[in-house]
Amino acid sequence: MGRLETLRPSMDSDSGYTPFTNPANAYDGNTSTSSYGIDSDLQHTPAVLVLEGFPAPAASATAGSIKLKTVSKVAKYGTGTVSASLSYSLDAGASWTTIYDVDGDRAKTTDEIVLSSVQNFSTIRVKFQATWISGTQTYVNSYAYEAWIEVAS
Repeated sequence: MGRLETLRPSMDSDSGYTPFTNPANAYDGNTSTSSYGIDSDLQHTPAVLVLEGFPAPAASATAGSIKLKTVSKVAKYGTGTVSASLSYSLDAGASWTTIYDVDGDRAKTTDEIVLSSVQNFSTIRVKFQATWISGTQTYVNSYAYEAWIEVAS
């Protein structure tokens, strides 16, 4: 394993929900800029950001050398119930694996998931979501700073 390749998504969508603001900031290669989504007791519509369009690596990857990395943060205001989550899919969104789902603040954190095997990088999706569940004067901000895949070959 002498070469490390960084793969970034090339597009985003909101899956028909409230879109995140500045979505391209979540894959611009800069972990100091972010995209963010808000849901609240006044809005009642989840904010969703789905990143996709990861290219195939230039060289074959070895088992255990594929890492999905994300940088994100959550801010909750009020005493109601919210859900801020981050998940990924290896099958174009047919099923999702949760990285975290919190009802509260979460400091800016880099999460790293080792993917054992990926047959088709174009089917990888990363989803950030902010959902208000209950309570008045309550809202949640989900910040997506960056998502990328590192492949060692």
